[in-house]
Amino acid sequence: MTETINKKDLKQSYKDSPTTAGIYLIANTQTGHKLLASAANAQGVLNRHLFELKFGQHRNKALQQAWNQYGEPAFEFTVLEKVKPDEQNVKAALENLLEAWQQKLRIAHEYSY
Repeated sequence: MTETINKKDLKQSYKDSPTTAGIYLIANTQTGHKLLASAANAQGVLNRHLFELKFGQHRNKALQQAWNQYGEPAFEFTVLEKVKPDEQNVKAALENLLEAWQQKLRIAHEYSY
C-alpha cells in the first residue's frame, strides 16, 4: 500500500517542528578561518549556509571563495551550544553565550569570516 504525501502537510510539519536557538561555528580546517554567530534556529541557519555555499551563492564572499578553493571536506559546521528551551529571554541568552564563545575561541580578526 502506498501513502500519498501531501505537500501542504509536509510544509506544516516542518513549520511545527521545534527549533533550537544557539551558537554555531563554521570552521575552515585548512586555513583556521572561522565564522562564529548565534541564531534563533542554529541548525536551520547552518543548513542555509551549507546550501548557499554548495550553490555558489553565499552572501559572505570570503567564505564562498574559500569554499570554492578548498571544497566541502575542508569545512566543519557545528552547533557549539544550545539555549535551553525554557529560557525566558532567548535574545539576551544568545548575546551572552556568543560573547562567552568569542572570549573562549579568541578568533583573531584576520581569521574571521
